[in-house]
Amino acid sequence: MLAWVIAAAVIDARDLAALWLPLLGLLAVFTARALLGGLRGTLTARASGEVRQQLRSELFARMLDAGPLLKGRLGTGSLTTVLVEQVESLDPHYSRFLPQMATVTVVPAAILVAVFWANWLAGALLLITAPLIPAFMILIGMGAQQVVRDQQQALGRLSGLFFDRLRGLDTLRRFGAEQRESRRIATFAEDFRARTMRVLRVAFLSSAVLEFFSAIAIATLAIYIGLGLLGFIELGPAESLTLFSGLFILLLAPEFYNPLRTLAQHWHDRAGALAAAEGIREVLAAPPARPEPARPAAEIPTRACPVRLRGVRVTLPGRGTLFEGLDLDVPAGEKLVVSGASGCGKSTLLSLAGGFLEPDEGEILLGGAPLAALTRNQLSRVRGYLGQQPFLYAASIRDNILLGHDDDDTGHDTGHDTGHDTGHDTGHDTGHDAGDDAGHDAPQETEAAALQRAIALAGLDRFLATLPQGLDTPLGQDGLGVSGGQARRIALARVLLVPRPLLLLDEPTASLDADTEQKFWADLDRALEARATAGRPMTVICASHSALALRWADRALLLRDGRLREIER
Repeated sequence: MLAWVIAAAVIDARDLAALWLPLLGLLAVFTARALLGGLRGTLTARASGEVRQQLRSELFARMLDAGPLLKGRLGTGSLTTVLVEQVESLDPHYSRFLPQMATVTVVPAAILVAVFWANWLAGALLLITAPLIPAFMILIGMGAQQVVRDQQQALGRLSGLFFDRLRGLDTLRRFGAEQRESRRIATFAEDFRARTMRVLRVAFLSSAVLEFFSAIAIATLAIYIGLGLLGFIELGPAESLTLFSGLFILLLAPEFYNPLRTLAQHWHDRAGALAAAEGIREVLAAPPARPEPARPAAEIPTRACPVRLRGVRVTLPGRGTLFEGLDLDVPAGEKLVVSGASGCGKSTLLSLAGGFLEPDEGEILLGGAPLAALTRNQLSRVRGYLGQQPFLYAASIRDNILLGHDDDDTGHDTGHDTGHDTGHDTGHDTGHDAGDDAGHDAPQETEAAALQRAIALAGLDRFLATLPQGLDTPLGQDGLGVSGGQARRIALARVLLVPRPLLLLDEPTASLDADTEQKFWADLDRALEARATAGRPMTVICASHSALALRWADRALLLRDGRLREIER
């Protein structure tokens, strides 16, 4: 239409009154094109957002299914990068690259047909030069993908390092290692900067190359049309060229190359998405820690339950076989301590008993019921967990104790972990699934009564009495504002809020001084006795190096070379 208006004004000498209708049509075309472009951007952005939202949900569900082993293998920083940064890297792929691929398959082909109709030689020139852009795009994209992959890996390393150092900031200050770790973070950041600049160099270089070839092709076409209109060449259908046909071809030429050039620019989005997809696929491919049973157990233990391991074999990636034919019997209501050197498999043993890890061979029984027959919800009503470093959120003490607790029913499980493993042995996390209290036959009590009972059993009442705000005292992230011993008591109150037949303790008194540790074991003993008196005894399995823990326990075992033997006391 634009070529026709110009040809009509220049060649046919038509005045403005005769061209107002075509000019209005031209304005309508430009307006429609702009509206369609905006609509396309809105739809593709919405589609990309839905894809990323669904993918994040799938990743989060897979992380929960894979359990703490995945965190121990990849690290919290890398998992965070996958869940946030790498999923976000897919946005240009879905919102720009894939829609542009659809455009490339339609628009250049339609323009090529129109140009061939107007002048077959000009169409042949477009057809010959068109493959150059995709060819160079693919060659450059192959190298760009490796560069972007290296950048993504550097980002994952930097995220993990920064996260770990941030969590251990107090320890670094105590040992005067701030400057050394700052220099190390600066080194990793500089490496990430250099890799990012490498990605940008490849992007700018490829854009320059593609712009060069498209400019050369358009210039060649313009020279042919100009010389043909002037009558200087008689090549092919040059003699039949008119101002209308020449402008028609020349105006369409940039529109022919523009989708290809835009696709070339978005090719780096594809390279970034493919690099990010590798980390995403690794998480999505992670097998579940323990598959959900096809036929869940009809009944679950509601009292202190015996724990039995029969012929258990466990092999962990990078560590080989930890246990081979391991047997263990823990009678109901017993307080058992498992001791041994760091890395011998104590946390792995607790993970097996708690259902965080599926054995390669053998059977685990909780109260006579196969652990493999218990769903995650059922298992969360059977066992509680208290780890080395109780995780406390930036909330009040009350909210931390009632974490995940149903306000309307104290018979519901708190649904959350009571602490995090510090990372030795398997580095297991302590996540729990929400579920109902195992003791449905016990009388239900109000939330306030259950909370006060748990606080008293954990020995928190004396500490809370010294706080002006009491239970409503706010805490910082990771328990900022309370000592290690107080944090463990808050975590213990969280465990005791809803009683379970089995309690697993993983180095619960690590880094505590002797007086605080002695009070912890005394308070725990008092809480267990109160549970037993109320008809809710608990079986306790504890992994600990502590001599006080050995004296506290009914029985102590030493784990060495994948075998358990009795410790004489």
